[in-house]
Amino acid sequence: MMKLFAGVLLLAAGVLASVARWLDLVNFTDLQTGFVTAGSVWVRYAVLLLLVLLAALGGRMAAARPHRVERRAVLLALLAFAGCAAFAVAGGLQLVSGGGALAALLSLITGWWLASLGIAWISKKGNAPALGVGSAIAGTALFFVLTLQRFVQNYSSYHRVGPALSVFSALAALWFAAALVRSTLFPQTDNGQRLAFAGLTAFYLCTCLELPQALCLWLAGQTTLVPLLQSGALAVLGLLGAGCALTAFGRQPDEQPVEQTGAKRAE
Repeated sequence: MMKLFAGVLLLAAGVLASVARWLDLVNFTDLQTGFVTAGSVWVRYAVLLLLVLLAALGGRMAAARPHRVERRAVLLALLAFAGCAAFAVAGGLQLVSGGGALAALLSLITGWWLASLGIAWISKKGNAPALGVGSAIAGTALFFVLTLQRFVQNYSSYHRVGPALSVFSALAALWFAAALVRSTLFPQTDNGQRLAFAGLTAFYLCTCLELPQALCLWLAGQTTLVPLLQSGALAVLGLLGAGCALTAFGRQPDEQPVEQTGAKRAE
């Protein structure tokens, strides 16, 4: 119960960071260039570092092999299906608008991979998602391409917080996807803490920081609908990361509740 309460506090910290990021963009940032107009740029990076440290703290609280990540998990399944829809919409619109066939195709494949995860998690068999290495690589290739793409196209100076944040969020999505692949392909490995760390990091960067930034830029007319939907899809992936982190706070598969253990001893 204490771990669950701590997890809620960690999620609340992300919500506060999201509100702070929105206020910073509206009041103290030149949306056209990405440069801050008031305060030090290092204060923004200090907040980012603090969130990563909180994610690391959450990772330390997770079980080595959380049973809910390996078995039937309805919450994770619903989040995976939501991610499937988000990436499918983003990839479909990008394909129709001619915004890059490769990225659009990879986005659709990522949606298919998340749908496969959702089906496996909601299956009544209660087994770990039995997805192959090939489908895992294909489903996560988008995040690798997106990281390189954002670094080449957007990142020019650390003084431009917005473009730098977009690179970091894509990198966080790639890290979480890699941790999720390892947990699903090799459920017997002690990957729970790493999964929780990566999941919370993706939640903080993709959901709490990038989504407000993308929405603010779109409302100001500085970006189109395709990047907004792409950021929205990453935000849903961040929610899946938060869900994985919360479920990772549970007991390991071979552990039993104290009540059951006491009852067996009494018998």
